[in-house]
Amino acid sequence: MFLILCFVYSLLAIVGVTLIKVEILKHNLQNGPDFLRFLLTWRVVTGFLVIFLSALIQIKLLSIWRFSHVIPATMGIYFILTILVGILIFNDKLTLIYFFGFMLILSGILVISLISK
Repeated sequence: MFLILCFVYSLLAIVGVTLIKVEILKHNLQNGPDFLRFLLTWRVVTGFLVIFLSALIQIKLLSIWRFSHVIPATMGIYFILTILVGILIFNDKLTLIYFFGFMLILSGILVISLISK
């Protein structure tokens, strides 16, 4: 259950941030009125709502499990999802060092999940 909730939290947070980033790419945020129009778009409003929902899940995680287990696991999963979204949606390039880091993070999540049981 721990890893499932960590994954759901991270996924929702990434979806929310991705929605906002996609909308940022469509706007010129040079002044107050442009920024206000940007904040009121459906993607940004939905992104904030999804991020808020992810925060509620993280609060639930923190109410059940130790801080030192929740934060590394959620941030590790969040980082992995960030890399995947960057590659698949924003055409980021995966370097060898990023791949090596990716594998270290996966190993750390596995160790933390075994400790949390």
